Amino acid sequence: MFIIIQGCDASVLLNTTNSKNSDTEREGPPNKNSLRGFEVIYEAKTAIEAACKNTVSCADIVAFAARDASYFLSDGSINIPMPGGRYDGRESFASETDQLPGPFSNVPQLQASFAAKGLNPVEMVTLSGAHTIGRARCMFFSSRFSEMNQTYAASLMAECGDNGNTNVNQDYVTSNVLDKQYYQNVIDNKVLFTSDAVLNSTEETRTEVMQNANTAGAWERKFEKAMEKMGKIKSDQQSVEIRKVCWKVNNNYK
Repeated sequence: MFIIIQGCDASVLLNTTNSKNSDTEREGPPNKNSLRGFEVIYEAKTAIEAACKNTVSCADIVAFAARDASYFLSDGSINIPMPGGRYDGRESFASETDQLPGPFSNVPQLQASFAAKGLNPVEMVTLSGAHTIGRARCMFFSSRFSEMNQTYAASLMAECGDNGNTNVNQDYVTSNVLDKQYYQNVIDNKVLFTSDAVLNSTEETRTEVMQNANTAGAWERKFEKAMEKMGKIKSDQQSVEIRKVCWKVNNNYK
């Protein structure tokens, strides 16, 4: 059964919308100067359109890219049975990015954000493990240096300097590997965000963190299932299409 919400329709790729607004999701505070790799999706779309016109949505390309990246970054340990069949939305608004779980969120706020999308507390902890890869801007965690492991905090302060837009690895141990190291980092108080650190603050979330850190294969299997479930979330936009170009809506829409 599909969960119907807005935002799982490649809307984050748009800079030209049906409403002709320029304040799209990619301009929202959590995304601006943080999201990267758009060119990879655009190149994939160009190649797919050349081989099979008007068949594969940009939303599906994003989902399949996540599937394939998970496989390669985990050295084949994660294989997500990602469903297809999405359509692309025609609207995108920066204001809607406030629905994203924030870096300063506590456990109840995180659980509420995920529950709004039909995801349970275990899946919330599981999907947080994606922070084992990627980079983050210093402005989102510099206020909590005093709360971190002090050796780790000192290295981050040196790396960040005075520039809040400097970005650093989210996982300082295995930054380019999708693995369970994130959970050991949570235990060791060597994570960036408040939303990471708080997973060690309640019995319910700490139990999941410990299991994921200490049981071989446990997190990987849960991650596959959670990503598959998240991949079934569909947009509630009534005007959808398969975009010809991922960053703009089709011109022939009536």
